Amino acid sequence: MIIGYIVKAGVIATAALSGSVARNIWQTYQLLRQEPQSKQLLPKSIIKVDDALTRLKSMKRKELVQLYMSSDAPDRLSSISGPWNGTLLDNNGWIMTSVSEIITYYFFGIGDRHWNGKSFADDHTGWNQFQTKGGKIELEHKVDVSIGPSGLGKNSAIVRYSSYQSFFSPWRTMVDELRVLKLDYVDGEILICMGFMGWSGGVLNASPFCLHRKKDTNMSEEQK
Repeated sequence: MIIGYIVKAGVIATAALSGSVARNIWQTYQLLRQEPQSKQLLPKSIIKVDDALTRLKSMKRKELVQLYMSSDAPDRLSSISGPWNGTLLDNNGWIMTSVSEIITYYFFGIGDRHWNGKSFADDHTGWNQFQTKGGKIELEHKVDVSIGPSGLGKNSAIVRYSSYQSFFSPWRTMVDELRVLKLDYVDGEILICMGFMGWSGGVLNASPFCLHRKKDTNMSEEQK
């Protein structure tokens, strides 16, 4: 009897997850077929990073994909060098959002650590950042970074994991795409991002997230 309930629960959970993945794929496909979004999804009156983050966290996946598609790649990779904090965003409801959080926070970090962003070097490589319970920042999962064509139209900063993962690693086919969220911030920068894995639907099933940082007052104007 108990085994029967477990099997039924497993079937229901699998069906719900499959339906959610299909919904993401169909939604992205439909957005790619539409004309570029001309509506201002973030008010120009937002000039602080924290206010923009609050707004991004309230947006649904469809709006976030539209916002990503209307944004542009960095002019040069050197402009995104350095550390960035990371925030996961809505992935079409609690099922897919929870899946993104479980994968990112519990499996990707390995052990007693919490993913909290990325750090990019000047040599077109980068790392994912993880914070321990003690507050220490550790770097793992090295990546290659380049600017190139996106599956969601136009160019993006493309983050690839394959060169540093084993053949059997679940992260081998992972790709993150980054674009600049251009508003007149007075205190920092934001990148609107899409992350996906080849074995789970690819770019059509991309999960939205953002990278953000406050301005370093010690940076020169040329570095900014």
